[in-house]
Amino acid sequence: MKKCVAKIVLTRKIKILTFLLALSGTFLFSGCSIIGAFMILKNATCEVKINEKCVKGSCELINGVFFERLTVLNSDASGMPSEFIVTERFTCYNAGSDGVQEYWPSEIYFHKPNGHYKWRADTVDIHFKMNGRSREIVSFNKKPEDYNERFISGSKNFDTCPIAFQKNTWYNVRISDQRLSRVLIYVNEKMKIRVYKYDSGISPI
Repeated sequence: MKKCVAKIVLTRKIKILTFLLALSGTFLFSGCSIIGAFMILKNATCEVKINEKCVKGSCELINGVFFERLTVLNSDASGMPSEFIVTERFTCYNAGSDGVQEYWPSEIYFHKPNGHYKWRADTVDIHFKMNGRSREIVSFNKKPEDYNERFISGSKNFDTCPIAFQKNTWYNVRISDQRLSRVLIYVNEKMKIRVYKYDSGISPI
C-alpha cells in the first residue's frame, strides 16, 4: 500500500515538474518574441533632424544627402506636396578619398567642411506628380542631358553648401537609407525647418 502511495506521489511530482518546465519555456519563448519584435520595430525606423546648421539623426548618412527645392502646384489631403516643379538641387556626396576612408559622417554640415565629402548644385525645371509613393515626370523645360534624380554631374565641387534655404519653401530630401520612404522639409517664415518623414517599414536586420 505504501509503495502504491509513494508511486502516485512521485507521478504527480513528475507531472507538476513537467508542467512547470513547459510553462517556463512558454514564457521564455514569449519574452524572446517580444524582445525580438521590439528590436525589429526599433530598427525599422530612423530619426531625421535638419536645422540651419546640419543634417543629423540615426539614418544612414554615409552616402550623403540630396535636396530639391520645390515650387508646389497641388497638395494632398494631408497638406503634403503632390504636384510640384523641381527648380534647384544641391547635394553633399562622397567624392572618394585619396587613401583609406577614415571619415564616416554622423552629421553633415551646411556651412563647414565635411571631411572629403563635397557639395554640388544645379538648376532644373521639371514638373512632377506623385503617384502613390513614387513620382512621375509630367513635363520639363530644363533638364540636363545627363540628368539623374539622385546625382548631380556637370557641377564643380564645393567644400560647403553653395545654396541657402528659402523661407516659405518646401524641399524634397533624399537620404540613402532603406528604412525611409520619403522625407520632406518645410522652411517657414522665420526660417525654422520642420521635417516630415515617412518610413518604408523595411528593417535593415
